[in-house]
Amino acid sequence: MSVQRMKYCTEKTIENISEYLSAVRERGHVSLYRGQAEDWPLIPSIGRVNIALLNGLLEVEEDIVKQLKRYGYPYFKNDTSDETDWILHAQHFGLPTRLLDFTQNPLKALYFSVENSTSESDGVVWGLDDFYDSEPPILKDLDKVEFYTPSHINNRIIAQESVFAAFPLGRHDLEIIPLEKRHVDHRFFLKITIPSSYKPSIKEELGILGVNKMSIYPGIDGVVEKIKEECGLNDK
Repeated sequence: MSVQRMKYCTEKTIENISEYLSAVRERGHVSLYRGQAEDWPLIPSIGRVNIALLNGLLEVEEDIVKQLKRYGYPYFKNDTSDETDWILHAQHFGLPTRLLDFTQNPLKALYFSVENSTSESDGVVWGLDDFYDSEPPILKDLDKVEFYTPSHINNRIIAQESVFAAFPLGRHDLEIIPLEKRHVDHRFFLKITIPSSYKPSIKEELGILGVNKMSIYPGIDGVVEKIKEECGLNDK
């Protein structure tokens, strides 16, 4: 297991779950984790949309929420009135938002980094310790990234033990500074790299521990994806 020190965090490369857990234990308490299939910048999905025809990212998010309210309201069982809940719904169904998701469970973060086990890119798990609140921030008043535990408005949030980083969006912002470059807004302690060649074996180990499609994505969608994996249908 290779070790390298950076200015603000420890970097390690692991080959199996045992080394991964050792890296987590050695670093001490890390409260939040994010697993990625590749070492992408830590920016929310709203920062990756094509905004050529719009005035700014805030306008994009406002338009998305407006349309979701217009077309999607009948499909939600709860009476969603809070703006942050609507953004959570948008995030849940794959629409771009200002939210970047983390988990409190290091094994679930590891799963996200190896979920696509056929990828030729190395996976990454970031670990950070940050103070976060159980109440959602007032988004219009944000002047920095704030972490919070969301309302349990869907089963996926519960299953994934989610915590969200909410990014401030200015009216005319056209890009977002990645979280790892916001030295004031966070405290990164750990960055673990998972070489692509070890993704299949680590994913198999996680399956033995009960971390799989069905546990990560509760409901029939997760069941179907697990059946596809077990029957070798994802490669066809």
